Amino acid sequence: MEEEFIELINRYQGILQKICNIYFYQHPLREDYYQEILIRLWKAYPKFKQESTVSTWLYRVTLNAAIDLVRKESVQPVYKELSTQEYAIRDSHPEENTATDKNQLIEETQKLKTKVSKKYEMIGHSDALNHIRIMIDKVAVSDARVLITGPNGCGKELVAHQLHEKSHRNDRAFIEVNCAAIPSELIESELFGHEKGSFTSAIKQKKGKFELASGGTLFLDEIGDMSLEAQAKVLRALQENKISRIGSDTDIQIDVRVIAATNKNLRQMVADGQFREDLFYRLNVVEIYLPPLRKRKADIPDLIQQFLKEFNEKYNLSRSLDSHALETLVNYEWKGNVRELRHMIERLVVTVTGDLITTGHLPQNMTGSTDTGTAREVPKITDYHTRMQNFEEAMIREAYQKCGSSRKMAAYLNISQTKANRLIQKYLLGNGSKKDIAVHPAGAEDLLQ
Repeated sequence: MEEEFIELINRYQGILQKICNIYFYQHPLREDYYQEILIRLWKAYPKFKQESTVSTWLYRVTLNAAIDLVRKESVQPVYKELSTQEYAIRDSHPEENTATDKNQLIEETQKLKTKVSKKYEMIGHSDALNHIRIMIDKVAVSDARVLITGPNGCGKELVAHQLHEKSHRNDRAFIEVNCAAIPSELIESELFGHEKGSFTSAIKQKKGKFELASGGTLFLDEIGDMSLEAQAKVLRALQENKISRIGSDTDIQIDVRVIAATNKNLRQMVADGQFREDLFYRLNVVEIYLPPLRKRKADIPDLIQQFLKEFNEKYNLSRSLDSHALETLVNYEWKGNVRELRHMIERLVVTVTGDLITTGHLPQNMTGSTDTGTAREVPKITDYHTRMQNFEEAMIREAYQKCGSSRKMAAYLNISQTKANRLIQKYLLGNGSKKDIAVHPAGAEDLLQ
């Protein structure tokens, strides 16, 4: 069986690689889909009556996988313009309506790009936010490195995406790395990749984030949490525009625009010897500072309306805020910034009975009230389990999209991985479909099972 499988791979891996290169281009999940389709081919192969139908089947399955990836709202288009040579892959199968298929994927990709633009739209009209928009427009057209600073939850990722979308690299990859989430012993492999056999768990060659982002943008989030050793490697990559995988002596030329973000005071870290001064000045060509939400209160009503719209659509509801509740939310000191506000609006949309949200529904720490009388609406007992289930579902969806895998989600929520898998199955895969799960490179092992 093993020999037959190897023979099958040798026979069709060439054409499959070409097809995957077309439809997944530089997407981080390209290799994962390549391997998954090979496995599907092995399972389906006994059904083929003639060899000529295999390449058509490979093309069709890969195309559908690419379209599914678009529909799952991956943040990057996966389509590459087909060259004449690449079209020749399917020249022997004139029965295939390749033009229709191509147009279908183009249409899906365009829809995706529109959704992505809206997803990362900066909401608000405060002077501070308008200044940031002006800075983005000025800087985005260049390849200048940008350091985005500000407290947690204030929207640094949005700025990074805006810089990419407004740049000449917007048709290439946007690769994000959370430096705080990767153990120091793995950061080098994540950033620069490794060769097969370079260390115990290196069972196959892996491209690093710098290599995957070549031609596009690499976003180094929480750069202040990177070890000094890893900082030295990043500095070399920025200085020489080349990297080398672990276990390899060969340099790989890269063309990457690097955007970094942090909630820490890097200048103080440099003074304390915790961050390399030379790397700091390499990254900080242009600094964009995002003030906390409490310093741009003019943005809060716009954000609330946007979040209400989002969660009303998500849960098929029609919640709204009265003027007193809105005023209370505007005047609240949002220590968690936009992220905390978003979570609060989702909580209110999910848990409130009736369409109108009043101050009586707000937490006591917001209203300053200790009154437990009739001002706060008491939920109907018949609605309790439904509303708690809705709240749990919202929490699981958010946790999975943030963490990307059941293992990481379990650690994030402080539950067992068994329970995490059960909750994912219940809320995300309960109907047998994976369409509601956002594609997340770190969680590809869950999606491809």
